[in-house]
This record gives sequence, structure tokens and C-alpha cells, in this order.
Amino acid sequence: SWQGAGAPPSRPPSDWGNRTQHGIEAPDQHARLFGKVYDVTKGRQYYAPGEEYNGYCRGVDATRAYLTANFESDTTDNLDDLTPGQCLGVKHWVQFYEEKDQKEEYPYLGLHEGRFYDRRGQPTQ
Repeated sequence: SWQGAGAPPSRPPSDWGNRTQHGIEAPDQHARLFGKVYDVTKGRQYYAPGEEYNGYCRGVDATRAYLTANFESDTTDNLDDLTPGQCLGVKHWVQFYEEKDQKEEYPYLGLHEGRFYDRRGQPTQ
């Protein structure tokens, strides 16, 4: 099971995709960055389908796209070839979401299985 501050302890990442509202599938409003999942519903004017940041809500960790805004080829968590400056850019975005979580604007939900955390929620090597 996946655990995170404010996240139900048994809610797997696959359940963080599209939600059903009144029998209609709702767009994913969960941004994934550096192995963490944030609920960005309160920022729907930025993250909703057709909006500028919707590419961060595709159900995958899009850490590289936070640096390039290229949602076609950079929606990935592969950071192997980042420069030191780009690493600082990732750090900036992590801090941004942590601050938004503290203000309860974009609550932290838990961990995303992938390059940074395994299926048990343990950090990868």
C-alpha cells in the first residue's frame, strides 16, 4: 500500500487517475513530480484540459517536462542527463509544491511508483 501525508493508506497510485463524478469520467487533477503526487484541483484554471499545465496531469511522473514544458517528448521521470542548473530547476518545483501543500492549495497525496519509488513506496537506488 502507498502512504503519504493526508493520503488514504491503502490507495494505490493507479487510483489517482481519472475520477468518476455523476457517472462521467473526470480529468486527472493530480500532478506528479519527483515521485510525489499532488492534488491540483484548486488550480484547475492552470491544470484543466486545454490549460497550460495540463500536461503535468497525464498519470505519469512528468519531472523533466517541468524544466522544458515539452509535453510530447519530456513527460518522463528520466533525469539522467540533467545539468546542475536543471537540477536546481527541479528543486525549485519540488519546493513550490511543498509550499502549496503547506498552504493546503495543492495537497500532497502520496508517492508515485516509478524511477524514484518502488511499488512498496520505498526509495529506489
